[in-house]
Amino acid sequence: MVHAADRRIAGVPWNDRTRRLGILGAAGLLLAVVIGIFAYNIYEERIGRPNTVILSVEGEDFTLRYYAERLGGFLKANNATSSTIQLLEEDLLNKLEREAVGVKLAAEKSVPLGNEDILNFIASQFGVQRGASGSSFDTLYRAQLRAQAVSDGTFKRLKTAELAESKLQDSIRTEIGDKGDQYVLRSVLAASKATIPDTATTKGVTGADEILKRLQAGEDFGSIAQKESLDLASRQQDGLMLPEPIELLPAAIQAALKDKKIGELLGPVQVQDKWWVFKIERVEPVDYSANQKTDLGKIRLDALINQTRSTLRAAGKIKSSLSASDITWAQNNASVPTP
Repeated sequence: MVHAADRRIAGVPWNDRTRRLGILGAAGLLLAVVIGIFAYNIYEERIGRPNTVILSVEGEDFTLRYYAERLGGFLKANNATSSTIQLLEEDLLNKLEREAVGVKLAAEKSVPLGNEDILNFIASQFGVQRGASGSSFDTLYRAQLRAQAVSDGTFKRLKTAELAESKLQDSIRTEIGDKGDQYVLRSVLAASKATIPDTATTKGVTGADEILKRLQAGEDFGSIAQKESLDLASRQQDGLMLPEPIELLPAAIQAALKDKKIGELLGPVQVQDKWWVFKIERVEPVDYSANQKTDLGKIRLDALINQTRSTLRAAGKIKSSLSASDITWAQNNASVPTP
């Protein structure tokens, strides 16, 4: 007869001592698994997930941590509400992509973007000279980090993008020059396309369709503009508007002007809540104003960046991956700027 004390499992004696050791071993293994899971969760929450690359632009990576640091300030700057926050979260990803492309284009033009250049740029924004610890620059710099609730690295990366875009605009403004062809339009702006009759309760409004018919019938443009146009500045000049580069005219007007001849009547064209009836008075080289050069610089930089983005995307050099769980993590860990 075999006693319990004599039993063996896989050649190992199975008795009270081995049973206790087995239980302790199993408990230890279970504890190790629990600790491992706990440690993994901590790693994933504090290291793994934050360092996940959510956007890569030709090798320049943006992590979820960086996105979260930028998120709070971006939402605040854009007055986020419950109805707009989702769109703004996507807008921030697009903004980071644009910034990366801007830095790439600036580097291609040999724009210096080193640490010294960034610090000098920040100092110019503060309106002070760079200084060591305790200086006005140092005080303002630290105050900005606290106010925006971002790290030094995140702040400098943001300023690198700002400097790159500023230098690109300067370069484009130089290329634009001081003078260029500008359109001089003569126009009448109406409140509606169709005429609204005068009634006992409503004052009548001459519609753009009727204005166009009167002009086509030979009525004087200046006289109609003086009486009917809603644009106070031009109607005092018989409908004559200030010279403007075609790129700065409303998109609908630009489209209407395509392949049109000087003196040809155009419209009605809706621009926001107004209807334009107009003609090209002349096109002539005119000196740009400071505002026109700035606006042209922005438009042409936008076009350059958008074209470059499209090229990089088509080549598979821009990759983004921002999941719903990533956004939730970013929301929960977003930096909160101070007022």
